[in-house]
Amino acid sequence: LKQAYDELEQRVMERTLELQQSHAQLLHSEKLAAVGNLSASIAHEFNNPLQSVMTILKGIEQYASLDKKEEELITLALEECQRMKNLIVNLRDFFQPSSGKLGEVDLHAVLDALLLISKKDFHSRRITVVKKYGDNIPPIMAVADQLKQVFLNLFNNAADACEGGGIIIVTTKAIGANNVVVHIADDGVGIDSINIAHIFEPFYTTKPALKGTGLGLSVSYGIIKKHGGRIEVKSERGSGSTFSVYLPVESVNNEQ
Repeated sequence: LKQAYDELEQRVMERTLELQQSHAQLLHSEKLAAVGNLSASIAHEFNNPLQSVMTILKGIEQYASLDKKEEELITLALEECQRMKNLIVNLRDFFQPSSGKLGEVDLHAVLDALLLISKKDFHSRRITVVKKYGDNIPPIMAVADQLKQVFLNLFNNAADACEGGGIIIVTTKAIGANNVVVHIADDGVGIDSINIAHIFEPFYTTKPALKGTGLGLSVSYGIIKKHGGRIEVKSERGSGSTFSVYLPVESVNNEQ
């Protein structure tokens, strides 16, 4: 009876953890949906006046008598207007909730969008980002929203580790024709060897209670595992950390 009770207790605990992880993913999806709606609203509200400004600038460029310096300024203004328009559209598209189904995902586009969103935060924390993207990285079959969640969590962890400023290096590589890897390295405080074995366990965190829940890495681990990949970490106290996300080009799970 004691053995049966212990087994039942273990199964209840495992199911509870699964539900908590699912709840965390649901909350994240709801946040993405809310930001997606906000981004769509911003895009709509800004598009009309921005288009009007661009039309006026084009009219000045076409009909006004301008010297060379004025022409350069008008061209520059039009380029900046187009850049604003593209940023709004990209933000809307990035946060638009997906169907939750597998689809082709451009890893570099996902990483660039996340880095753009984090740019101001990184700047305020004196963090420099270095991109070392590999050539000919193929699109992978994945659930886009879930990969965004994984990499955003890894970027946030890397930033938190860079106390007082630091460097985050993002590297992508193709491994043969069927796999890719993303390395996210920081030169922060690092992780004690005694903690490395536990960092993917639910509710395990080395952050202060008000800063970390201990679910980020465990949820990320589960997402990557469902995609047929794996997450590895190399770290030493005082020497920074490198998290490596290995993913197959074709997901092994077609039922996500």
